[in-house]
Amino acid sequence: MDQLRAIAACWDFIDPWDSLINIPEMAKSNELADQHRRIDHNLKVDAAAYHLIFMENPAVQAIFRTEAQRNFMLRCLVFHGHVASTLALKQNDEPNGLTANFSPLATLCNHSCDPNAITVIDSGAIKLIVLRPILKGDQILTTYGPAWWRDQYCHDVNFYCNCPFCDEGSEGEQDQAPMMPPNPPKDLFSTDCDPLVNKLCRFQRIVKCLAREHLDQVFGEMVNVYHDTLIEVVRQENEKRDRANALVGGAI
Repeated sequence: MDQLRAIAACWDFIDPWDSLINIPEMAKSNELADQHRRIDHNLKVDAAAYHLIFMENPAVQAIFRTEAQRNFMLRCLVFHGHVASTLALKQNDEPNGLTANFSPLATLCNHSCDPNAITVIDSGAIKLIVLRPILKGDQILTTYGPAWWRDQYCHDVNFYCNCPFCDEGSEGEQDQAPMMPPNPPKDLFSTDCDPLVNKLCRFQRIVKCLAREHLDQVFGEMVNVYHDTLIEVVRQENEKRDRANALVGGAI
């Protein structure tokens, strides 16, 4: 009874309007908590999938033999996913937030907002495609988010990048001077009746030719279209392969 009186006495000091005002904040907090739970669930599912795939490899089986070792590997994959998602999520500015999937294979290449190669993930396969000539001794760089020439590019990220576009020094200012947001026409250097492979070959030659004007607006516009064409070509190739495999297997 004394505890009930104490609770009632405390409740007398609470303004009911304060409770109503805090309802939107509580709803937002619950929404964020639900989002975090979904992200955590998806990370665990991805880690389990990678674990199953890797354990099919005899070399991996030879390393992780006991159940304790396999559980350790699984926990490492979950930890890798949490670290990657934290790096890819800009939490203090949600409208400009950036999320991306990091795979153990794709992260073999370092990040740059000015990549010389792109990573295409489609139909259960990962392809690394070179965008422009890479000199001997230079790194192969991909991007963990949109590149500088993509419309959805977000410059403010929560990890350090020393690419020419992010360089805040005098050299970076010179590189960034000719840049403008890309807005290429859909029919750039081609017509809709052209086969996609012909477009790809044409874009590839133009990008190589413009590589000397690297970081220029024209280069950005061209590599932007080339990027989209590469993704579409990979998607169509995978679709044809999957259909052929299904026909052979009698699924169709």
